[in-house]
Amino acid sequence: VPQTDTGGRDEYSKAPERTQANVRPEHGPADNEEWMEYIHKLRDSVLQSYTGITHGMRESNKLPVLKQYVNAMLDLVQRVADANDNDEVLKSAISLTGDLVLAYQLELTQHIAKGPFLEKLIKLGTAHSDPSISRSAKWLGDLLKKYRPK
Repeated sequence: VPQTDTGGRDEYSKAPERTQANVRPEHGPADNEEWMEYIHKLRDSVLQSYTGITHGMRESNKLPVLKQYVNAMLDLVQRVADANDNDEVLKSAISLTGDLVLAYQLELTQHIAKGPFLEKLIKLGTAHSDPSISRSAKWLGDLLKKYRPK
């Protein structure tokens, strides 16, 4: 996503940069259930935080300030889609992506619409046995169709 220099940035807008959830399964003990549970909880918390920040910035008309962090947010979504190993994290990733599409609309979809991670995320979600996850994935797919470049 192209970025805009906003000059004096708000302190709270730096949160996504600080909490990028760069912690990955390979950074911990191999085949350790507690470590994987920690990774899932961390990713879910970060995704939910990103969603809250996105809502707050949208409601306060400060989306240009957030724009520089969207790629980092979507990097985490891509890691979630690639791992596909936790339902709650998948649901949070789908929700964040939909909220970002709602916030940035065509400006974002023109850059991500053909991204393989996005197709994978929607496919995983729509095929999921949990109805709330499949509904969220359908919602995301509908948003992408609505804001897809013509």
